[in-house]
Amino acid sequence: RITQLKNTVFQFIDSGFNLSYSVILYNNDIITTSDIGKSQQHRQSVASIINNNNPGGGTNFVKPLQSAMQQISNTNYDAYYILLISDGSPNEGGTPSQNFVENNIMNINSNNCIFTTPQNPCISVYTLGVDNANESILQSLSGNAINNNSQEYSFIVNANQVSAAF
Repeated sequence: RITQLKNTVFQFIDSGFNLSYSVILYNNDIITTSDIGKSQQHRQSVASIINNNNPGGGTNFVKPLQSAMQQISNTNYDAYYILLISDGSPNEGGTPSQNFVENNIMNINSNNCIFTTPQNPCISVYTLGVDNANESILQSLSGNAINNNSQEYSFIVNANQVSAAF
């Protein structure tokens, strides 16, 4: 699974999309993060993070979501997309991450997702569950202030389908 995911991230990095992004690797805790960026140096930094880290430990959804929201609060874009990828179930259970998303993402003013600005951005959560991921919890975290239809924001695949889903 990790090889498939790493290859997919490298495909994304090499694609040259004109997007600013961050990578937050996590297990029980935050392993490491990159800043939000899109320069060649940023791509090299993200590639190094991916090459030099492997999974281990449990799963905590709240900590990477908190880290993503902290990065969002320190930048100035119109819209943000959080892609939470997991192959497990949160150690803390679903309620803490569901509460965090409800209180920090789903409850923002719905106009932010209609008339999005850097001062009032829209934040959407996409989830990608791989193999043994807890599908119901991931689906409950997916969406934004005006749309939480999990069929549009949540995807469940096996390890061989990660690249296509991403």
